[in-house]
Amino acid sequence: MRPLFSTHNKWISVLFGIFILFGLYLTTFYNFLLFHSIAEGFIIVVAFGIFIVAWNSRKFLENNFLLFIGIAYLFIAVLEFIHTLAYSGMGVFTGYGANLPTQLWIAARYMESISLIIALLFFGRRIRWQLLFSVYALITVLIFLSIFSWNIFPACFVEGSGLTLFKKISEYMICLIYLGVIIVLFQKQKEFEPDIYRLLIFAILLSIAAESAFTVYMNVNGLSNLAGHYFKIISFYFIYKAIIETGLTRPYDFLFRNLKKSEEKAGQERDRAQKYFDVAGVILVVINADQKVARINQKGCEILGYDESEIIGKNWFDTFVPEKQREKTRNFFIKLATGNAEQVNFFKNHVLTKDNKERLIAWYNSVLRNGDGKIIATLSSGEDITEKKQVEEALKQSEAKYRIMMEAMIDPAYICSHDFYIEYMNPAMIDKIGYDATGKSCYKALYDLDEKCSWCQFDKIQSGRHISYEREDLKTGRYYLINSSSIASSNAPASKISIFRDITEIKSMEKEKMVAEAKFRQAQKMESVGRLAGGVAHDYNNALSVIMGYTEMAMMKIDPTDNLYDDLNQVLIASKRAANITRQLLAFARKQTIAPEVLDLNENVENMLKMLRRLIGEDIDLSWLPGKGLWNVKMDPTQIDQILANLCVNARDAIEGVGKITIETGKVSLDEAYCVDHTGFVPGSFVLLSVSDNGCGMEKEILNKIFEPFFTTKAVDKGTGLGLSTVYGIAKQNKGFINAYSEPGKGTTIKIYLPRHEGKFIDTREESTPEIPQGRGETILVVEDDLSILQLTEKILITLDYTVLTADSPKKALGLAKEHAGDIHLLLTDVIMPEMNGLELADNLQILYPDLKRMFMSGYTANAIAHQGVLDQGVSFIQKPFSKNDLAKVIRKALDD
Repeated sequence: MRPLFSTHNKWISVLFGIFILFGLYLTTFYNFLLFHSIAEGFIIVVAFGIFIVAWNSRKFLENNFLLFIGIAYLFIAVLEFIHTLAYSGMGVFTGYGANLPTQLWIAARYMESISLIIALLFFGRRIRWQLLFSVYALITVLIFLSIFSWNIFPACFVEGSGLTLFKKISEYMICLIYLGVIIVLFQKQKEFEPDIYRLLIFAILLSIAAESAFTVYMNVNGLSNLAGHYFKIISFYFIYKAIIETGLTRPYDFLFRNLKKSEEKAGQERDRAQKYFDVAGVILVVINADQKVARINQKGCEILGYDESEIIGKNWFDTFVPEKQREKTRNFFIKLATGNAEQVNFFKNHVLTKDNKERLIAWYNSVLRNGDGKIIATLSSGEDITEKKQVEEALKQSEAKYRIMMEAMIDPAYICSHDFYIEYMNPAMIDKIGYDATGKSCYKALYDLDEKCSWCQFDKIQSGRHISYEREDLKTGRYYLINSSSIASSNAPASKISIFRDITEIKSMEKEKMVAEAKFRQAQKMESVGRLAGGVAHDYNNALSVIMGYTEMAMMKIDPTDNLYDDLNQVLIASKRAANITRQLLAFARKQTIAPEVLDLNENVENMLKMLRRLIGEDIDLSWLPGKGLWNVKMDPTQIDQILANLCVNARDAIEGVGKITIETGKVSLDEAYCVDHTGFVPGSFVLLSVSDNGCGMEKEILNKIFEPFFTTKAVDKGTGLGLSTVYGIAKQNKGFINAYSEPGKGTTIKIYLPRHEGKFIDTREESTPEIPQGRGETILVVEDDLSILQLTEKILITLDYTVLTADSPKKALGLAKEHAGDIHLLLTDVIMPEMNGLELADNLQILYPDLKRMFMSGYTANAIAHQGVLDQGVSFIQKPFSKNDLAKVIRKALDD
């Protein structure tokens, strides 16, 4: 690189500069205004020149530093120009004095110094020139407004007093900023050519000298003013040499090395691309618009068997494509080259080699465009798949043999792809499912599922493992042993073959064997229990006989009015009850015939209360809530005792420390609509016996098993698992049914529904309410987290002429209430729900609807819930399950109260 100054040119430039400066000095004696205008004119021309060079270089520079200072100097030139016009004697801005040009000068210097340091700090970053231009334009406008319109720009010169404090401080601040520019410039000197770096340093040092001279300015003809302008002229001359002259004479070297580095980098990239082109493992060929080969890589030459010189310039289709495929391939190329085919398109055809052999090539094609977007050539990447195709053909022949074998199999079999689509089904599988499901998803065709089977182990099969498992066909009830293995594919991930072996008869025999073994074990267990019970009952009956005999004899000797008579009578009653319990134990152990009686359930429960309180202990409160007007039931009274004893013992064991057990009775009528949605329920009139506790509750998984014989969650020595199964059996034996409600941490409610005993046939419809209370268009918000109950309740209320809003969670209910435009007259909500309970929900809704009436429903008894603090007694409450008539009555009553 030639130096910026040769020795000869350097001295000529120095002498010429001294001559110019001396000439300018002489003008000060003639007219200082002329001197000032020439000096400022030179500064303006240089500043504008910087902008021109930066603007015209913006497309070639990766770094926008030059564009940054170019835009800055454009607006500095504007400020300098207005400063020149505002100078005393120019006659453009009258009435401002020397303050106006001084203000404009300070503004220009602030803009110049700050712009230089910011531009350097943004070195190496991309900038948006439109935004930068707008920012500088806005700043310039604000400067003019602050000086000419708003009068908020601080004064810089006062006639008779000279420079203001603001002016002097500003000059010092500008000098400090220029020093900061030198520091940053020093840190980034590697980014500049050495000569340009030195010129910029000299220019900034002279700017500092100029600003220092202006701090002692006294008048226009003073030495400091003259020196300041000289320093500024020389400073801009150095900037001119660094940027403008260099940019015009050495456009590739001026200010940055980035452009040259970019060109070097581009050359390196071209060399690297050529290497990639040559070492690529596929054919790469460029075909011009005239169908001639422009470039081809080394792999292409190897496959075709020619040297590159023998291929370049040849018509690709006439020379290297077999005649039978020539026109088809040429037409595809024409479509691609004219833009009528997709940019990237897959195509296969044979090519002719030098030894006149054909190779099958799979092409991926794209087009090349010039700067105007016109298609000038095609670029094709081709993979030689000749051997692969041969392997595929061999595999097809092998597959054909296996297909014959598969179709001869009597076991159903199918093959599915890695994405679960059936590729093949043998005739036996088609017969099994009733149609050919090839092309359909295996989980839908075989199991009628909408997503992958939960038991699918395709990942293990693809890894090479053999999987064997048993599965029941839910449609036919037959059992199959399914063996699955992977099948390799030449052009896709491995598929899976599954063969179904019908093992229904084998499973049936195994099941019969298991049932027989279970019955045998059960018989052994019951025999042991029976022997134990019989032995205990015998001795116990003997003792009871003595107690009862002596008690009766003693009572005969005592006056019935004596208090001791009553005490002995209680002993006798207790002995008879013990005898009944003993008979019950024998009946269970030996399965003796029971003796059902028509009885009042309330009376039987009351007779058990004392014994039950002793059974559960003093820490647990036993609450007895008998229903009024209870119907009679017909069953063995000892079974009532057995039910209560078992349920209260279980409730006691579920309570840790202090708690409450609630026994309730009532009448329930269930209609067809309710029973359709509740498995195990039957329509009719029933007497309800309910035992609730506020103990630990149960998970759903445990709740589903509690009526199974010998199932227990207690320790081995704490329970036999026969209690609830015995209660279940008693309910079923008496043509009733049982239901359990429980939630962890909330407690458990066991409800037993015993058929109403009528003695003789009575038409129940005569006893029902003549007319079910109807709604009057009121709006009811129903909140229930059990979707089946929510839907059933909605149906019932709609048939009763109510407007119904439903929500399956408290949050949704609150959102629905906020969005609802009209009134909501009644809230019907479940008590125990996620997020918040029913009472909390009701309190929140009454903020929105102060007149809202509320009614609660639950599978727990109202009193059990009240004991937990969820409900206060006396509120509107309906217990699940409920009939349509029951619901209609309580809702009408709640709305009318």
